[in-house]
Amino acid sequence: MYLWGVLLLRESAIQKLIKVRLTQKSCVVYKFASPAQRGVPDLVVLVPDGRVVFMEVKQTGADATPQQHYHLARINAQGVRAGVVHSVDEAIALVWPQTIEP
Repeated sequence: MYLWGVLLLRESAIQKLIKVRLTQKSCVVYKFASPAQRGVPDLVVLVPDGRVVFMEVKQTGADATPQQHYHLARINAQGVRAGVVHSVDEAIALVWPQTIEP
């Protein structure tokens, strides 16, 4: 699929790319699915320094649903980092904000 002449990857493909890149950086990445609770983030990232980061993965130009934003806000309110990402670069920035990545 193309948007403004740019190839759009499916969310599943973006998730796989994120998993590969973060695994290369010694993170553990799980696909998170909760049939009983809609709107939970797609990925759970265990960072080598002991942090946990949750990611809602979306295609370029797409935004999370209100229910997904609700869950992200609840997670952030607990002091755990969570956000919406559209690419590997955004995923890395969410895991390592304002720092030099490993």
